[in-house]
Amino acid sequence: MLDWRQVSQQIAAMAAEAQLAVDDVHKRLDSALHQLRLESQRLEAFCRKLALSKTSWLLAGIHEPLTQTYPLPPCPRPLVVVAADGSQIAPSRHEVAAAFLLNIATVVLPYGSGERAVLRSTPTLYYREEDLYTTYGGQQVAVSGELLGMRRTLMEFDALLQQASAAAAKGHPTCALADGSLILWQLEGKPQDYQQETLARYLACLEAARQQGIPLAGYISRPRSRDVLNALRVGLCPEEVANCDRCPYRELPRLPCAAIEGLSDSHLFARLLRPGERTAVFDSASRVLEAYGPHRIVFFYLHVGAEVVRVEVPRWVASDPARLALVHATAYDQAQKGGGYPVALAEAHQHAVIRGAERELFYEMVTAALVRRGVRAAVSPKTLRKRRMTV
Repeated sequence: MLDWRQVSQQIAAMAAEAQLAVDDVHKRLDSALHQLRLESQRLEAFCRKLALSKTSWLLAGIHEPLTQTYPLPPCPRPLVVVAADGSQIAPSRHEVAAAFLLNIATVVLPYGSGERAVLRSTPTLYYREEDLYTTYGGQQVAVSGELLGMRRTLMEFDALLQQASAAAAKGHPTCALADGSLILWQLEGKPQDYQQETLARYLACLEAARQQGIPLAGYISRPRSRDVLNALRVGLCPEEVANCDRCPYRELPRLPCAAIEGLSDSHLFARLLRPGERTAVFDSASRVLEAYGPHRIVFFYLHVGAEVVRVEVPRWVASDPARLALVHATAYDQAQKGGGYPVALAEAHQHAVIRGAERELFYEMVTAALVRRGVRAAVSPKTLRKRRMTV
């Protein structure tokens, strides 16, 4: 059990340090905002320097002045908003069976058409040999951890596009929202065979959306990305072309570009945007996007009132003003309806999540079914001890 006296002392110390850091953060933000305005005035030279520089950071691809903002477009009616989310019971060698369960929830919210909302969840049990293993680097490995998370992500997008396609077929404007990034960061550094198989299935979903004209967006609350800030750090470098591997300022007490480090893009744009406004569209330099083709992901920041969020869309959405406006308006409208977070995503999460009591019931059901069939079913001593913990 926790020693609350010690915890309280540590929390008080944390709060004191946070208070001291506030003034420093404001100074850094002032410097970042000044640099943002400066680079907007010399955009062509700034973009040329970014293209020639070498850094260890991801730099935003910039095509418009960084000070450019766009007002909130009207939200169309009728409109259908579709969202999906998932949850899982991961496989465990300490349980009665080496199986796992994926629960995928979809939410369809029609506005202005008189149709009823559709909320459903679909659980799928995986227990066969071909379900429990996948090809990874030329070998068969167990589906767990990141591999299980990726399988769930792919199922979420399959379900999202299936529901969005059905909604769009009725002729109403439709927008599909995903919780989190559309960039499969997890694939970076993974074996080629696994990357290709995963991307093929994922990009097939994006292509289906493109063919049907359904704008798809990834909504990221509390984003910590720094792509734009990193670009501004290049602008702060006194060198004509920045090269972090050969930085001539390493011996200084503080690097010239360090004046704005420790911030995030959302901190910066909270100073620039008003509620409802979005930034320009930026490119991501993630290596995994090189395989996305026409579905390369771009992003913008949007002030939804409670926070500044990052919204990601495929390039074919961003290049169409009508689709981009639909995503902009829908993301903001959904956040207002959800009290700061899109109501469709919140509902999808609630229908997908598997709680502790449900997990216990799942294993009780598995145990009972195996026993009825005369199959030996026993948990490991470790799990048994945890469930009967005594002092």
